[in-house]
Amino acid sequence: MILHMTQYFEDSESDKVSGGSVSQFSQEEIKMAKGKFGVDLTTPSLTLAQRMYIDGKIADSGRTFYGKEELDTFVKSVMKDEKFPKRRKKVKYYIASSFKNIELVHAVAHGLNQKGCDNTYDWTRSQAADLEDLQAIGLREEKAVTNSDVFILILPAGKGANTELGLALAMKKDIYLYATNSDVWDVDKTSTFYHLPNVKIVDSDMSTLISKILEVH
Repeated sequence: MILHMTQYFEDSESDKVSGGSVSQFSQEEIKMAKGKFGVDLTTPSLTLAQRMYIDGKIADSGRTFYGKEELDTFVKSVMKDEKFPKRRKKVKYYIASSFKNIELVHAVAHGLNQKGCDNTYDWTRSQAADLEDLQAIGLREEKAVTNSDVFILILPAGKGANTELGLALAMKKDIYLYATNSDVWDVDKTSTFYHLPNVKIVDSDMSTLISKILEVH
């Protein structure tokens, strides 16, 4: 996820930290801010909404901050505002797909976990020797869908994953469909339920999928 914050400095040779235009920091700027001012522009301790709020307050103030101490004092005062965005609960997600997509399932799960999200169940580690095992796995997966905030279906997927999509739709979950090919847009190959209003289709790269999920949560 690309984070935008106020550019806290104007001149790499200056000792002052300035509120100014909103911009995406380069690696050089991040390194300089950390080394010169002790400000970590990539810290995960603040949510995107919190960073944007601080960014706006610094820009609105029109102030110039001389050194990290003065800046920290201002930021701490902003964080005491009644309207300062509260931290949301940790996002719980479930990924449904086919064993053919197991590497992609692991990659998406890893990306979300790195952002502080929780996987409600990792079915890729399940093995069934008989029908009793299948039933036990099915109960665990049903519970995982129930406990999730976000349901992700990675296509192409089999009957099990599509059944789980039905559960997620019935439970009014936040649903993301990650399409790895163009079949989802082919009327002869797609499913009616893939195109319901509450199903968000992502057909670009994995980082876009993760970004879209985190934008909402």
